[in-house]
Amino acid sequence: MKISKSKIIIYFLLFTVLAAIIIMISIESIGGCNIVIRNNTGKSIKSLEAVIVDDETVDIGLMYEGEVGANSTVKAKFDKIRIGNNSDAQVYIGVRFDEYPEKIDIIDGYITADFNGNTDIELYEKEGNIYLKAKMATTLFGSTENTNMDEEYILYPEEADYDYADAVELERLYPEDESEE
Repeated sequence: MKISKSKIIIYFLLFTVLAAIIIMISIESIGGCNIVIRNNTGKSIKSLEAVIVDDETVDIGLMYEGEVGANSTVKAKFDKIRIGNNSDAQVYIGVRFDEYPEKIDIIDGYITADFNGNTDIELYEKEGNIYLKAKMATTLFGSTENTNMDEEYILYPEEADYDYADAVELERLYPEDESEE
């Protein structure tokens, strides 16, 4: 019994696709639970917290808590965060700079599934403002579908407040016309 070349090619392609899927699933399950915090500002951070919280802001899972020096990077691992029945889980990021007494509290994103992906937080200065960019994504494709967390904020540490960078940019581009009032 002889197998045709076309059948061999089809079997080879099917085997290759199956092997690629298995490899991608393995990478997804192994490569996560990392957080990288880049402080590209000249200001030291006295405390930074990155936590997933429930709808009453009770901690579900801690990703990072600690100091971050000026112009430095912190890398840490965290345990897989199990959401359980918390359908309203969100991300809490608390930032307190050395030179300002109050903490900036950001609660955003909607976590819809257990999280074992990667989290990136970057702080940088631009045009005299401090920006914070936060992204929580799966390991393999970088999807934020289960976190809804890929945002950029302008921080106002002297007021312990923040705003969405996109909203501020829109207001700058399209100021409200005061003569219409």
